[in-house]
Amino acid sequence: MIGELKSKNTRTVRGKKVVRLKVDIPYGALTDLEVSGKQSLEYLDQRVGHEMAFKIMALEDEGQTRIDG
Repeated sequence: MIGELKSKNTRTVRGKKVVRLKVDIPYGALTDLEVSGKQSLEYLDQRVGHEMAFKIMALEDEGQTRIDG
């Protein structure tokens, strides 16, 4: 799934430096996705305030099509 990076801020939380990213992801991309057997929006609601893994990668060409194999 591809989202649009809206902002990046660096700040200190409880004495640790963190980076906060704000990403807009198309609603349709999340409504059709399941994570750990749950609908993705429900899963994300339950993970607020907890650690999650995610992947950041650069797009080589804007508008490219990703083919998962």
